[in-house]
Amino acid sequence: MKSRRYTELDYMEMCKWWEKRGLPAPSKEYLPKIGYLVEDMAAGFLYQTDGNIGLLDMYITNSEQEPNQRVDSLRAITTSLLGYAKQIGIKAIKFDTKFDVIKILATENGFIYTGEHSSYFKEI
Repeated sequence: MKSRRYTELDYMEMCKWWEKRGLPAPSKEYLPKIGYLVEDMAAGFLYQTDGNIGLLDMYITNSEQEPNQRVDSLRAITTSLLGYAKQIGIKAIKFDTKFDVIKILATENGFIYTGEHSSYFKEI
């Protein structure tokens, strides 16, 4: 499965995916510029920090697609994001999730489990 770089033109389609899942779509301004997408299937993003650490986040899939194809697309996206992170010199990646399929992706890619955490968010 082939992924490509996310563009702002993809945002509205991704909003539909979040809506179908009963999730609020993040504001476009909260998405990083580095993202990958498999057409009509899934997307994921890489946030860069000033500490040379990247964060994989904002993964979303199209719930109308077949589950195995969604998982394969997430694998392709994760591979692309990790490759891009290495290419730009990021030295470590943090990957947080509550979703089992993302936990599996993290394990498949050699991430170390660091335990469950509470997560908080606030607009300022």
